[in-house]
Amino acid sequence: MPEDVSVYPPRKKKAPVWVWLLLGCGGLAVLGAAGVVALVMYAVGNTRIQARKAMCRSNLRQVGLAIHMYADDHDEKFPPDLQVLMPDYIDNPRVLKCPGRPGATYTYLPGRKAVTPGDVVIAYEDPDNHSGRGFNVLYADAHVETWPNRRLGEFQDLVARQNEAIRKAAEARKQP
Repeated sequence: MPEDVSVYPPRKKKAPVWVWLLLGCGGLAVLGAAGVVALVMYAVGNTRIQARKAMCRSNLRQVGLAIHMYADDHDEKFPPDLQVLMPDYIDNPRVLKCPGRPGATYTYLPGRKAVTPGDVVIAYEDPDNHSGRGFNVLYADAHVETWPNRRLGEFQDLVARQNEAIRKAAEARKQP
């Protein structure tokens, strides 16, 4: 066997350490950029939800003011439904829809009057309209509050008690 021939395969040259460092830093940079993009996308999505929720509050406030203008013209009675407000009191039909979910309208509770106490609910939106981040409620004095979804049961109880009180008051007025 010749002396310059080895029984072992030839060794491959190793890459210098700086190449491995560059690859590692590049990988970390890509992961870091992906993380930043994810955070920005989350913030933009969250901002959109908050903006739609604010627009919904504004819509409900406009509905509340329109209901009071209707009551001024109709012996202090609130309208039988929200569609009656179009076009005399609300000129844009989008005001009657929640921007948080396409096609979602507000739930209106008829039977109230302008003399109804200000803490009585007259309209609200579906709790699912804003990705579970609360729902807006319009009160008889035209102010709007946001209720957290975790208090949905409490809100439903409140509305049920108010409806019962209004029903009893209407029956009492009918009796001599």
